[in-house]
Amino acid sequence: MHNLNTHDSFFYADTSFEVPLFDLASFMLLSRGPGMAGRVRIIDSAILENVAKVHFNLKSSYQHKTSDLVRVCVVETSDDHNTTGIGFSTNIPPHTSIHSNFFLDVTVILPSSDSGKKLDLQVDLPTFTQEFDTEDLVFRDVSIVTGKPVFAVSALNAQTMSVKTFDAPIKGVFNVSQSLALQTTNSYIDANVTLQNWDHKIPTQLDLSNFNSEIRSSVTLLASTDYAKFDVNVAAPNTALNLDIPSLPPGTKLHLRSATTEKSSVVSLPSQYTGKFYLANFGLNALAPAVLHHPWDLSDSRQSVVDWSIQGDPEEGRVVLEGSCNLLPQDLDVSDSSHIPLSTLVSTVDVVTRNSQNTLILK
Repeated sequence: MHNLNTHDSFFYADTSFEVPLFDLASFMLLSRGPGMAGRVRIIDSAILENVAKVHFNLKSSYQHKTSDLVRVCVVETSDDHNTTGIGFSTNIPPHTSIHSNFFLDVTVILPSSDSGKKLDLQVDLPTFTQEFDTEDLVFRDVSIVTGKPVFAVSALNAQTMSVKTFDAPIKGVFNVSQSLALQTTNSYIDANVTLQNWDHKIPTQLDLSNFNSEIRSSVTLLASTDYAKFDVNVAAPNTALNLDIPSLPPGTKLHLRSATTEKSSVVSLPSQYTGKFYLANFGLNALAPAVLHHPWDLSDSRQSVVDWSIQGDPEEGRVVLEGSCNLLPQDLDVSDSSHIPLSTLVSTVDVVTRNSQNTLILK
């Protein structure tokens, strides 16, 4: 690294270089070693082609021989996956007494996806804040691991994506065409998600996992056919849930499964939802689940018919609400439930909570 400034109280250095992307299938960023922390920003540019530009800025209050203790290098894998990326690490000898951290500010500029080629992205930065602004870049597969620092996304697009943090929030805009998994603990998930399903044979899948915090998510479903399939799964002990699906493409088959405890669960579905629902509350003096709905969609000439029944006893620690929702022409006689064509109820929603309120909203 090129040393720009050194004085008695701190060390400062920076460097820039390019990484060719011609034959790459995967680009990675990783860090190792004690005392290392920082921020990584990944952005895209329509000007670049077949090359990644990388800029590093290092700051440290430990002045003596800092450049020997921090390493930045190009990393290549020895397997057949054709992976190249950037690695940074600390190389502190045993029994060395260093009481300050090294802060590395990294900016990576990748070419936009106008060439049609899609890269895999692997990020393993346990102690780095990560920021993504890649609205015009579509990755093939994204795998991201981080620790407590913030993970923030202005726009991140991929076919498949996995984001795993520990005690850190996940916030941003995520767009996928095959699968998305977001996982954290002890901090919130605030995700604006778009699921695209262009192949109606395989469902596009969303998995949200959290513990001891909150999930707030709006999920937009997009499809090119009338037979789109989507799977949405939530596993969130001791976590509040507010999940909103604002619209459904025609003919969509949605399977939504959620399991939470201790904190309220609210799932909102659009008026176009046609399917069955199952709400269950467990625990001492369990609260009865609730369904809130409006019988008419002002933008649709069809009537929303919602039926349900409640079974169980709160004092016994179990209350179950089962029902269905269908959209029928206004001139159809629905006084007899046998008139409802059950073959059209292709979607299912299963929401289970323990020791808290369980609410389904049909807007």
